[in-house]
Amino acid sequence: MDLIPTAKIPKRGASSSLQVPFGLHGGKLVEPLQVPLGTDCDCSCPGCGGPLIAKHAAAGKMTPHFAHAANTGCEGGLESALHLAAKQLIEERQELVLPPLNIEVTAYGMRRTALSRSALLHPGGTVHLSRVQVEKAIGKIRPDLVVHGNEFELLVEIAFTHFVDETKLAFIRNQGIAAIEVDISDLTVIDFTALAQRLFVTPSATTWLFHPDAGPLKEALEIELRNDLSTERLEWSREQAALKAQADIEAREKAQLKISNRPHTVKHGQKEQARRQRTAEFAALSNEQKLSRVLRYLGIEMDELPSFLTMEVRASRGTSAQPRVWQAAVFASLIHTAIRRKEPQVNVECVLDWLAGRFQSSVVGGRGSPTSAVKDYLSSLEKLAILHRHTRSEFLVATADFSAAKELALDHRTLGRLRQRWRKEWPSREQTETLADVFSTIHGSSQPWTRLPGLLPSVRENEEPLETIMYYMSGNSPGIGAAELRRFFLSVGFTELARP
Repeated sequence: MDLIPTAKIPKRGASSSLQVPFGLHGGKLVEPLQVPLGTDCDCSCPGCGGPLIAKHAAAGKMTPHFAHAANTGCEGGLESALHLAAKQLIEERQELVLPPLNIEVTAYGMRRTALSRSALLHPGGTVHLSRVQVEKAIGKIRPDLVVHGNEFELLVEIAFTHFVDETKLAFIRNQGIAAIEVDISDLTVIDFTALAQRLFVTPSATTWLFHPDAGPLKEALEIELRNDLSTERLEWSREQAALKAQADIEAREKAQLKISNRPHTVKHGQKEQARRQRTAEFAALSNEQKLSRVLRYLGIEMDELPSFLTMEVRASRGTSAQPRVWQAAVFASLIHTAIRRKEPQVNVECVLDWLAGRFQSSVVGGRGSPTSAVKDYLSSLEKLAILHRHTRSEFLVATADFSAAKELALDHRTLGRLRQRWRKEWPSREQTETLADVFSTIHGSSQPWTRLPGLLPSVRENEEPLETIMYYMSGNSPGIGAAELRRFFLSVGFTELARP
């Protein structure tokens, strides 16, 4: 969790400018009204050690304060006095009030609603102390106070004109020590009463700068949130399937109400019968004929067969069909059109069922199993970013079609070194939105990805793909990295790789 506080503009109270609110008297800080007037106060400056003059009026017309007896050029008296006063008060009370620290992580699910997980790391309230140290050096920094309690150590910064900067905060994080900052910059009166209010009563002016347990807790919450997102996505998929099934039923019922006596009307059951017939016809083909038909469908020749359709899998020597035959068939039927069909899920079981009806129930035989071969193939596509593993046996299709898959495979083989260029044909908005949903599921946040389907073809005339990627990486879409955007542009079909 990023515990850096919101940037503040340092300011000082109107009545405290160039004044010393506390003086050292007998080794202890006192207020002006606690000692005699003038030089009889016998007080010294906490900053420079020079003698002070106590100034106050019985009628109350003057704000009580100390002034230097001589012009010493002291510039640290006010800050030193405040830090010593805070130390003195905390030492006397042996306590400190802390604000609650709540850790929260948020992401957007398939329904475009925010899902969150949170946990209270520290309840806040008054903590009791055993030791207080002022300006104790810790490495290269010197915090205002270091306080100790029952099994904890805490750095305390008193912010009046100077707040903790990035460099100091980074060092604190590296040390792994909890730290807070007490803001007193808005105090118009600096005295023991006002300081005590901030230190012991009002935690709203105190900010947690760092807590060593915040990072591990955030990671644990993110794991829980990812599980929530997976559960929500499965529920969403079931809902969509139920809605589709209901729509199919209503469509069939509506069709049955029509009087259909036209010669080309497909009667009930004919579509399913036609599908079964096509499956049987494909199953009856030789392996060479099957491969030839698939290649014609994908629009490529035999010598253009990409490597991701010829993956080495376990038990490949025992197959009843060469890997390139059944892999090309699986890709063409279940992956190539998945985004177009708005069905980006593919799992081992559905692939095995599909193969069983088209390869005589035995894709793999001999020394291996069909399950091992299919798992190996889908895992190989995952490594190329063509698929993304969602559960143990289910994958999400992360590419629009065969053409985009070839670009992803080439990008993986060339380690992302080739330049991207815009495609002449722009992908459909519907296709882009479907892949944006897939990428939001993969990366756990839908908010940044919802902007990408709105990319217009006119952008090709004004800037290069890299410029567009840099734009989306800026504050307009926080949380998206260059690598993820590059894969999305290739996956959806916005861009292609410039061949050397």
